[in-house]
Amino acid sequence: RGHIGFGLSDHRFVGNLEFERRVSGGRVWVGAERTMRDVSDTPVISGVANSAATLVSGDDHGDYTLVERVGVGYGITGGTLRASVAVGWERPTSVATAFSPMSGTAAPNPMLGGREAWVAGIAAAHRDVHGLGWSFEVETGNASDSHWYRAHASGRVHIALGAGELHLSGETGVGVGDLPAYRSFV
Repeated sequence: RGHIGFGLSDHRFVGNLEFERRVSGGRVWVGAERTMRDVSDTPVISGVANSAATLVSGDDHGDYTLVERVGVGYGITGGTLRASVAVGWERPTSVATAFSPMSGTAAPNPMLGGREAWVAGIAAAHRDVHGLGWSFEVETGNASDSHWYRAHASGRVHIALGAGELHLSGETGVGVGDLPAYRSFV
C-alpha cells in the first residue's frame, strides 16, 4: 500500500510505499517514504486551520523538514494495546518557504536538516476509541560521528465529576546526546 502527493507551491513529490505481511500474531513491514515532517510531536493547531492561516497571513504553525526514510519493523496489536519496533535509515533536508501568502510575506522555515542517520525505536500505546490512555516512544540515532537518544510520552484521562467532567492530558519528552534539530522538541 502507499500514497503519493505533490506540493503545488514547492513542486515536490512526497509519498510512501509499504509492504506488510502478517506473521506470529503481528505484522512485519518494509517501507520507504519521502515526507514533510513537522518538528512537533503533537500538532499545535488543526491542519485545516493551519493551512487557512498560512494562506491568508503567512502565519504557519509548523516547522518542516523533508525526510526520506527506508526501514523495516514489526508490530503487534492486542485490543487497545499496540507495540512496535523499527529500524531505518533517514536523510533530513532543510526546506525553504516556497509560497507567498495573501499578505505578501511569509516567515522563513527554520533550517532543520541534518546528516543521514540510522534510527531505531520502540513504541507502545494503550488508547481507547476516544484517544484516552497513554503512549511512549524511545529512539536512538547514529549519524557517523554523532549519537542521540530521544523519548516521548503522552497521556489522556477523563474523570467524571458529578455534573461535569474533567479531561487531563499531558506529554513530556527528553533528548540527550547530539540530538538533530529536526528531532528536537518544541
